[in-house]
Amino acid sequence: MDLTSRDGDWFLDEMYLVSTLVTELAGLLPLHHQLDSTTGADTRVELVLQCLKSAHNIYKGLQV
Repeated sequence: MDLTSRDGDWFLDEMYLVSTLVTELAGLLPLHHQLDSTTGADTRVELVLQCLKSAHNIYKGLQV
């Protein structure tokens, strides 16, 4: 199996670049909204952002 992209870069390099961009953009989201007591929306948003950061750290660790 070829683990390179169409441009010839190793797929992990691209995954790291994409996760870096997503993490930086997600950091721009305001986290302190009014909590919707029926859905717990803010809790889920914070959890998703935490997962994004964790995935980014995994890609970063694999780069080394």
